[in-house]
Amino acid sequence: MDFYDKFGTAAVYAKISYLITWEGKPVALISRNALFSMRGTHIGFISSGWIRDRHGDAIACAPTRRGVGPMTPIRAVPPAKAIAATPPTPEFLPDAPEMPKPRSSWSAISIADFFEDRPARGGRLNSILPWPAGGPRPA
Repeated sequence: MDFYDKFGTAAVYAKISYLITWEGKPVALISRNALFSMRGTHIGFISSGWIRDRHGDAIACAPTRRGVGPMTPIRAVPPAKAIAATPPTPEFLPDAPEMPKPRSSWSAISIADFFEDRPARGGRLNSILPWPAGGPRPA
C-alpha cells in the first residue's frame, strides 16, 4: 500500500511489516496497528489507510483510506521505487499505547520528523508527555 503526505507527494509504502521510502530506506516497523521507529520507539499508528501521529492527527494517507481525516491533496505521480534495503529486526518492541481517536487535521509534524521521532518545527513533540512539562525527558 502506498502512502502520500499532506502535499500529495509519495512518502512511503508498506512492505510486509515495514514502511519503506521510495528511495528504499526502511523507516518504520508495523506491529499490529502501531508504528515504531527503526530504533524501536513508538511513533504513531496505521489504520484504515491512514498513518497518524500519537495524537491522532494524519501524517500520510493511502488512496484507499477510510474514516475520519483531513482533506487530501491531489496526488503527484510517484517516481519509480528503489530496491528496498533489508531492514534490521529489532530485538524488543515496547507495548504501544491505546490508539487515540482519529482527528480530521494534518499533523504539525513533517513526515521526515515523524519517522525520526523529532519535535515539530513549532516545538510540539510527537508524544503525549509522560513526564512533567519542562522536566527532563527520559532516555
